[in-house]
Amino acid sequence: QLGITVVYVTHDQMEAMTMSDRVIVINKGIIQQIGPPTEIYRHPANQFVADFVGKINFLEAVSKDKVLTLKKSGQQLPYEGPLEGDVVVGIRPENLRFVSIKGDFTGTLFSKFYLGDVNDCRIDLGGEQIRVIAEPSSFDTCKVGDTYQLRVEEFTVFEDSGDDSHTKILT
Repeated sequence: QLGITVVYVTHDQMEAMTMSDRVIVINKGIIQQIGPPTEIYRHPANQFVADFVGKINFLEAVSKDKVLTLKKSGQQLPYEGPLEGDVVVGIRPENLRFVSIKGDFTGTLFSKFYLGDVNDCRIDLGGEQIRVIAEPSSFDTCKVGDTYQLRVEEFTVFEDSGDDSHTKILT
């Protein structure tokens, strides 16, 4: 390292994430978030930042009594965070896992694309679709039309306005 500061402006998110120690995300001339690439990706300040730096599923929900209830499908997810009322749940496709036991969500596989190192899958939760990135070896025998259990490993909950977020990491 040279110990110098360089300002590099790019619209290529991958380039920004791989080259930078710190990233500034700007929307319409207003700074949305400043931080290391991993923080920006895993703990986005709002929905704009979450969507700008990578693929993410947004699901409308209601937060009440430590449970998130998806508005369209009625499926539920435990939530210990501070937000109540109408919220938006953000789940990155790589943070969903197919499991053989009861998962957080139940859905029907409606498309699967083999991309070499991963399968890019679309799951219908019952009125809303989500994207799942799965390892091919763990998903070779899955068939379109079959029902599967999904475990959510990490998610972000945003106020419905998209101005605030709270990240919950499941272990």
